[in-house]
Amino acid sequence: METDPRNYAEDTSLQRAARKYLLSGEKLGSGLGVWTGEEKDANTADHIHTWIQEHTEELVNTADYIFRHPELSKEEVVSSACLSDYLEEKGFRITKGIAGLQTAFVAEWGTGKPILGFLAEYDALPGLGQEPVCTYQPLKTPGHGCGHNLLGTACAGAACALKERMEKAQLSEQSGYMAVRQKKSSSERSR
Repeated sequence: METDPRNYAEDTSLQRAARKYLLSGEKLGSGLGVWTGEEKDANTADHIHTWIQEHTEELVNTADYIFRHPELSKEEVVSSACLSDYLEEKGFRITKGIAGLQTAFVAEWGTGKPILGFLAEYDALPGLGQEPVCTYQPLKTPGHGCGHNLLGTACAGAACALKERMEKAQLSEQSGYMAVRQKKSSSERSR
């Protein structure tokens, strides 16, 4: 089973829309920074913005790949492998099957404290299937009308960008920690 989204070459209208937004040049909030002791590092927001710009294509391809492989909660074998493989490639230690869930994983980097957490969801919902286009073209399948293909990818990207910034700022003794859990299904939430 292929899980590498970068092997998917077709540029869909969904990818073009995401790329247009990511390449719009809008910067992240200027208040974002890493505390380095005496003063806040004002370059962190710029670094994260630059990292996202440099990795836009792989992030869009990852989100698109998960969109094209919708899996219901606790069945996200392909989506989980896609995100965990991506994070492992970026230098995170991966622990799969956490909390007794086959498709849940934790990606960790660094040691010490503080521990920074990112929560990524990547499950699809029943009946929300959609053709990978920018117009409403529903399918009678599970799908990512919920946007979890984007949420999971965005959390992975944010963790990678911050990890790289911390490495460049020589903060490797701080923890970079990404925790991923399963979203409760609709029937579980009503209990």
